[in-house]
Amino acid sequence: MSFGLLLPLGLSALAAVIVPLLLHLRRRQEHRPTPFAALRWVRGPARPRKRLRFEHWLLLLLRILLIATIALLIAAPVRRGEQAAAASLVAVVPGVDPAHARAALDADGADWRWLQPGFPLLSTPASAEATATASLLRELDAELPPGTRLHVVVPAQLRGLDGAAIQLSREADWRIVPDATAAAPSVASPPVQQISLRPNGDDTAAAYLRAAVAAFDHAGVARYQLTVDTSSAPVAPGTDYVFWLNHEPSAALLRWVEDGGTALVGAAPYDRGEVVARDPQGQALLRSEVRGRGRLLRFAAAIAPASLPVVLEADFPVLLFSQLHPAEPPPDRASAAAMQPSATAQRADAAPRPVASALIVLIALLAVAERLLSLLATRQHP
Repeated sequence: MSFGLLLPLGLSALAAVIVPLLLHLRRRQEHRPTPFAALRWVRGPARPRKRLRFEHWLLLLLRILLIATIALLIAAPVRRGEQAAAASLVAVVPGVDPAHARAALDADGADWRWLQPGFPLLSTPASAEATATASLLRELDAELPPGTRLHVVVPAQLRGLDGAAIQLSREADWRIVPDATAAAPSVASPPVQQISLRPNGDDTAAAYLRAAVAAFDHAGVARYQLTVDTSSAPVAPGTDYVFWLNHEPSAALLRWVEDGGTALVGAAPYDRGEVVARDPQGQALLRSEVRGRGRLLRFAAAIAPASLPVVLEADFPVLLFSQLHPAEPPPDRASAAAMQPSATAQRADAAPRPVASALIVLIALLAVAERLLSLLATRQHP
């Protein structure tokens, strides 16, 4: 364990110790001359050599120590590293029965901890809240001394992942045991998105939008279901998106959007809304306008090759559907056998811990002692 300073320039406050030194300098006694005729021929005594003398040494030392402690507090001292822990530590992921964990690993003298915030002892009940398993494992690796052996007991289905591989600075003994909790239900396929196409007299734009939907429904996987409706038909319940290719959206469509719907409008574009896509020349290609709890999407030109060449490009479906719904979050669970950590990360020291609280208590005690001694000195020499 070592100590350091976050703000070393704060030690410049030590220059303030000159103040109590000056205050405690013994003043020379002032001599007021008195004329006396009989002594005018008497030779005066030799003057003593001047010396610096201080009064109340204990009070002076207290004041210097008080100023030095305050300067140290300003410099923000921190404590780095930890004292040597056990030779090995066992981190048990919540969801594993502690009895199964101890049976799967014979680690005499090891420190058994839950892989949860604060790393509580295994003898305490585990919290029911979901935890970021991968992030906590990296944090634990950073806090452990380099020589500590790390064992990790995980369930077969590992949760709390962040989409990245688990890289540690040490080799981890990865033990997989049965999950004590009920088996997690299988992840259901996402529901099919319902799209209502409202074409106008020209079928050009509708043809390119149908092709974009078909591009996302390839390999026999139906992600979107497209239905063709008239502009006067009400939006059916369960509709996720509306492709409105008439001149201007109707009042009924705008009310549906304000209630949380998303509509792609093929009417004449305008400069309202946020630019969410640009062409290679940097010009606005697609805008998104917030209406209530929903959105209106408009291309910069009519959906046709002559006015909007992007419809002929292979990534036009990606451009369109990336704006219809947000990107899917990274997976937060996977097979524990596939997520075994690798010792490829560089050693990361634990975050420094401030020691300001102890200094504040010390400053308060010194201030009280200084006041008491100062009052005592005043009474002795009024």
